[in-house]
Amino acid sequence: MTGVHLELKQLQKMVMTTELKQALDLLTMPLLELQQFVREQLETNPVLDEDETAFSREEELLAAARKDYLEGGKSGFTVNRDEPFTYEARTETFNNLYEYLLFQLNILPLSDHQLKIGKFILSYVDDNGYLLSLPEDISADMGLPITEVAEVMAMIRRFDPAGVCCICLEDCLLLQLDRESPDYEYLQKIIGEYLDMVASNRVPQIAKKMKLPVATVNRLVETIRSLDPRPGLSHSGSERVEYITPDVTVRRIDGEWTVILNEWGVPKLYVSDYYQNLLRGGAALDNATETYLKEKFHAALWVLKSIEQRRKTITDTVLAIIDHQRGFFEEAAEYPAPLKLKDISDAIGVHESTVSRAINNKFIQTPRGLFSFKYFFPKGVSAGSDKNVLDIKKLLRELIEGEDPLHPLRDGELTEMLKERDIEISRRTVAKYREQMGFATSGKRKRYVGDKEKAN
Repeated sequence: MTGVHLELKQLQKMVMTTELKQALDLLTMPLLELQQFVREQLETNPVLDEDETAFSREEELLAAARKDYLEGGKSGFTVNRDEPFTYEARTETFNNLYEYLLFQLNILPLSDHQLKIGKFILSYVDDNGYLLSLPEDISADMGLPITEVAEVMAMIRRFDPAGVCCICLEDCLLLQLDRESPDYEYLQKIIGEYLDMVASNRVPQIAKKMKLPVATVNRLVETIRSLDPRPGLSHSGSERVEYITPDVTVRRIDGEWTVILNEWGVPKLYVSDYYQNLLRGGAALDNATETYLKEKFHAALWVLKSIEQRRKTITDTVLAIIDHQRGFFEEAAEYPAPLKLKDISDAIGVHESTVSRAINNKFIQTPRGLFSFKYFFPKGVSAGSDKNVLDIKKLLRELIEGEDPLHPLRDGELTEMLKERDIEISRRTVAKYREQMGFATSGKRKRYVGDKEKAN
């Protein structure tokens, strides 16, 4: 017989309050989002006011840091070009391929009718630079003779980047060839008949079919490999102007590292004296008004506390990163050492998730350049190893680029060569890193020479 009974259990459960969620969200916010959040608080909470005269010591240091850079600086440090750099504005005129092609179309001496055809054609060019519709279909859509469409299309096919407005890969590659080159006919034949064999690096077979020396075909194939199969990508939105403002700047002043939080543009908040006096009995308030002001007063204090906690957590995190990465900051090590979130969380006494939020989507300006916070957390190749992934990839690149092109190194050989340098990683990991760096397999990297010819 089943009975009903009561049982008392004690459970630990974390409840995510609205205030706690707000504090965590604030920690995650990069600078621009923080600016927007603070301004929204000013607009929606009458208890908060902006101190327009506030100018902190950190802002003074940040201003000095900016001034030093703009005047050329004194340190002579180089900038890491793998990361975006905030003070050097990259100015590009065109946001995408269409704008770039349209600009070239507009400067041609075309009639209004031809210009209309040209714009219609450009609307069918994808980001890779290929034409998505056949010329006869375009002429049918416009209700125009194919000759008129073909005439304008021929002009567009001479635009930069070379190879745009083509229907297929072969056509795109042929358009990039130099017709004045003495190799033009050979290159044209390889592209037209043996392109699949080029992809699989079957150079000896191509040489046999063309009755040419292997070394000659190898040189021709290298020329084809230098062509761009997707010419439009260089202008397909990847070169828009991008400005990255660092969330933190670090400088060494009198031998000590100083952390400067970049809060330019973030209003300095304080609780209004006027509303504080109202709540202290400075005026008679009805219940609804008093309740409303108390809620807003509580919310304002929590915002101020959350912002201050954000400042402290980020500052502590940066100082801990510098302490763990002194080789990079002070000894000019090429890459940071392996570092885990737990190393930082243990150092500053917070949970790993808090450190993760503190570094998320944020950038730090250092004397060596601008870096993502996550750049300073590279993984080690094994427990306790002082080698990180960046070190391994650098070494792999040197090994591959220095290999004999006639006998390229296989992944197993690369694994053994790393092992000789006290780097224990699997062959599968070597293959993954090689692919990430854009290197093909050893079979596709192999180059060929004839019996009496030397490699280039």
